[in-house]
Amino acid sequence: MNHFFSKTFCIITLLLLSTSLLTACGTEKKTYTLNLAHSNSDSQSDPVHIAYEQFKAIVEEKSQGEMTINILPNAEYGTEQAILDAGQEGAIELISASTFDIAKLNLDFLAFALPYITQPEFQRNFYASLDNGKLGKYLENALQNLNFVPLMFTEEGYYNFVAKDHSLKSINDLKSTTLRINNSSIEEDLTASLGIKSKIIAVKDSLKALETGEVSALSLTYTHLKDPLYLSEITEIFNTEHTYSMQILLINKNFFAQLPAHLQAILKNAAKEVTTTQRLLAVQSEEDIKEQFLENEITINELTPKTRLAIIESMKPIWATFSTQISPEIINLIQETQK
Repeated sequence: MNHFFSKTFCIITLLLLSTSLLTACGTEKKTYTLNLAHSNSDSQSDPVHIAYEQFKAIVEEKSQGEMTINILPNAEYGTEQAILDAGQEGAIELISASTFDIAKLNLDFLAFALPYITQPEFQRNFYASLDNGKLGKYLENALQNLNFVPLMFTEEGYYNFVAKDHSLKSINDLKSTTLRINNSSIEEDLTASLGIKSKIIAVKDSLKALETGEVSALSLTYTHLKDPLYLSEITEIFNTEHTYSMQILLINKNFFAQLPAHLQAILKNAAKEVTTTQRLLAVQSEEDIKEQFLENEITINELTPKTRLAIIESMKPIWATFSTQISPEIINLIQETQK
């Protein structure tokens, strides 16, 4: 009898031990480290960087250690073009790229650089189509063809003109300046057609260019002007809101496809959770920066309805120039949101 119970006990013990070992092996999960490169500063006043830190925190918490994200800000990885190329090739998993940069791979993204194609008063409609409508679907398909999956469309605001020691009350006033612009064929052609001397300079190098006199005016958003040193350089602002700026958080398509479905869902849900907060933060940041300029007695010239119409008319020819390069479909999708 004792022998029977002893033998039975051994068998049960072995079965439990085997089950324990199998369970342990079954719960061994593969972990993933994702690098996220962007060219914005790592300042806690930068709405894009703050959003990516929040995204990182949510992903790491929800994945319970299965995913870790390393953020590489300040163009630490390289130039905007180097970051874009690395993301497309899969040398880095996550990147943030502007529509200006993506336009080098797909000309349809030039549509966002067309002056006044979007306007702040219709931003809610624009977001609705971008996040859950036809515009977002169109961009997702276009980006997948470039070997990317879009995760987040972040807000950087609208471009305005700012100057050092120059009056800025009309487009004609820019003709006496050298204007910093993005590396965009539309901006190059636009400034040339308006008789404005321009120079392509990266956003991160704009302050230095203004300080050294390399340029005397800038085309930037308020969030780009968050560095307090701008307060001692800029003397006048022309609040034109002529071009919309957006950064897109992208993940390499091949890498994303290799991830388990539950981790794909965590990335997408985290991005969705952060997007609304980021946009609200960007708007608040813009208002705060604008207030700082006013407190430092820097002149901000707002557009009158008459001046606004005059500027739109002066920039219309650029639409005709690029109409053969940009798909009419994406232009129509954007314009449908502006009502």
